[in-house]
Amino acid sequence: MDEQENNAPMGRPVIIQPAGRKNHTGFLGGCLCGCLLSLLLPVMLCFMAVGSCSLLTKDSASLMASRKSSLDEKVLRPGTGDRRIAVVPIAGIIGHFNSNIFAETRNGDADRILKELRQIAETPDVCAVILDVNTPGGEVVASDEIRTALDKLSVPVVTCMHSMAASGGYYIASGSDWIVANPMTLTGSIGVIMNGMEYHGLLDKLGVKPVVYKSGAFKDILSGSREATEAESAYLNQMVQADFTHFCQVVSEGRKAWYPTVDAVKAAEFGDGRPLSGEDALKANLVDALGDFEDAVAKARELGNCPNAPVVRLGGNTRFAEFFLDMCAPRQAPKVQIDGLSPSQVLPLGNRFYLMPEALH
Repeated sequence: MDEQENNAPMGRPVIIQPAGRKNHTGFLGGCLCGCLLSLLLPVMLCFMAVGSCSLLTKDSASLMASRKSSLDEKVLRPGTGDRRIAVVPIAGIIGHFNSNIFAETRNGDADRILKELRQIAETPDVCAVILDVNTPGGEVVASDEIRTALDKLSVPVVTCMHSMAASGGYYIASGSDWIVANPMTLTGSIGVIMNGMEYHGLLDKLGVKPVVYKSGAFKDILSGSREATEAESAYLNQMVQADFTHFCQVVSEGRKAWYPTVDAVKAAEFGDGRPLSGEDALKANLVDALGDFEDAVAKARELGNCPNAPVVRLGGNTRFAEFFLDMCAPRQAPKVQIDGLSPSQVLPLGNRFYLMPEALH
């Protein structure tokens, strides 16, 4: 007998493995479980991600109306009661900047402003809105989109003008129920500007001659490689004048008591596009009162019939899908750096602007 048989308990058979053979059952079972787990884990993660996205986006309309679940807020002035006054900042040049989540937040970004206005429109406990404005103006379309969104609000709107609320800034503000300006605010500048650049003189000095193939006479109308023709200048000026007429119409609608028609705005002293101080704007009935942000808060509480309402800055949540879509690189367009503006404030050539002319020098 070998040693194993001698040590075996009495009455219990002992299974002796043949020499050179080992039991691989446990090893094979572990490998099989590992393979199954590696295959199932990605599937489980996908289902969890889809479920999370569904929960985040489900009933978004009803969640948007809920103060606690869908809207973050920063209290700017404390108050009591269930109703709130929402503040929307509009600062810097107004436009669509195609910002991504890594870019610096711009208070003149029309996409951000429109998103906040939509959130306010869907929030039932907002009793009034304060536009906190400090801008030289901006793109024609962006300014008009913001003004249109303001016109759709069912609550009073008060504008507080700081250092500057000119051109596109006034275009937006003119639709407010009340406008408060500092005596030294720079406002007005009611007009349209369209900038281009001619560099054909430089090309001549360098001995460079552009060659252009075009389908029509006006296809390269804003080309800087040659002088504009009289027909091109007349066409672009007609476009600018049409935008100016629309600007005057908007001002007339907002200040109808003093300027009932488009012609009345054009015939006014400020109809030539000049900027006005807040004090002069009050005399011209382009603003309603001189004051500061506290005066705007007091007026908003009065017009909104919410005397003790807190003043807050609302912000919305970003959906899971939007988080990744916003990471896409912004579209690039030819731009020109303007003296006196920061590197982030560049204007695309060829666009029409409700912008202070001084910002272009």
